Amino acid sequence: ITRSDLVMADAPPPAACAHGAADGETHPAVMVRPQLDSVDIRLQLEQAAGLVAQATARLGADDVRAVQLCAQAIALAPSSSEAFLVRSKAHLNIYRRDNAAIDWRDRAIRDAKRAAFMNPRSWRCFLQRSRVLCAASAFDEGFLDLATAEALAKTDLDGETEHETAFAIEDQRGRLQLEATKVMKANGAPEERYMWKLVDAVTTLDKALRLKPDAADTLNNRGVAYFEARNYELAMENFERALHHEPINDRALSNRALVHRMRKQLVAAHASLSAALA
Repeated sequence: ITRSDLVMADAPPPAACAHGAADGETHPAVMVRPQLDSVDIRLQLEQAAGLVAQATARLGADDVRAVQLCAQAIALAPSSSEAFLVRSKAHLNIYRRDNAAIDWRDRAIRDAKRAAFMNPRSWRCFLQRSRVLCAASAFDEGFLDLATAEALAKTDLDGETEHETAFAIEDQRGRLQLEATKVMKANGAPEERYMWKLVDAVTTLDKALRLKPDAADTLNNRGVAYFEARNYELAMENFERALHHEPINDRALSNRALVHRMRKQLVAAHASLSAALA
């Protein structure tokens, strides 16, 4: 064992340490605890930060690899909230592409909670918790975590600009409103009730898009809100705008195919769906 220290409370005689108390008394056990010097620790933290940066760059493009890189970072720095945060985002991306992959969603929830536990002052950690809870249809908890994120962002932007933070908050609020309304509609709520909720979602997403007009996922979500309200013309307009900014956005491609199908444009619907599955 290298660089170890013997940690003992009220150190017993050496014989007792090795063989127990000769006189029948109980002595505390000797624990061997490996020690790393400050240089070793700093190198590990730097390596972990580099791995997290690589994982962040792969989000959306290769989320499975991002998960693997974050796992390596966590092995080096188990208390890295950023590693758990980025891994949660990767897990959530995988789940959004395949809603049957419930285990990926659950992993995203666990990692988001770990990140927030390790860094309770980070609005980004609580925003991610809100996102994963929204994916699990836990909307009340999602709104609470979003409120926490918004409050924390007022005191510490955590490396983001005020503009970016405002967009992220409004975008998530609109997503929560939209997803809660879709569940309400699926559960048979009266039309006049969920229609007003859709108006709220569109209004919030409008605010987000004024801050970031080229946000493809936000445009797609606003298109979904219009689709749920049976305004297929505005739905298609938003899906097309999303694809203009992000041509391989599979959700926007799938949703555009739905509008084509509603309009009986089956050839166009097939082409759009094929592009989404490619």
